[in-house]
Amino acid sequence: MLEAERRLAAQSIHGSSRNVRVNTLFTEVRSSPVLLPVWINAYRFRETTYPYRLVVNGQTGKLTGHAPVSLAKLALVVVAAVAAAGVAGRQ
Repeated sequence: MLEAERRLAAQSIHGSSRNVRVNTLFTEVRSSPVLLPVWINAYRFRETTYPYRLVVNGQTGKLTGHAPVSLAKLALVVVAAVAAAGVAGRQ
């Protein structure tokens, strides 16, 4: 957090700057308890530049994260659903 404050202070000084000093005082800092256990899974899918991350709350089972999506498989599912709706509509 101190490094972020230092960068913001350096950006607010116009022109070149050296030896920027930052003195911060944090008041009323609050935190929330974390419900444990939490399982974290990070993986790469098809050589992506960033890992996908999946977080599971061990008490509630709630999942957080984004799964990779295959556009080809998604298109195949849409075509199959439209075809199934067309067959069902003829009967």
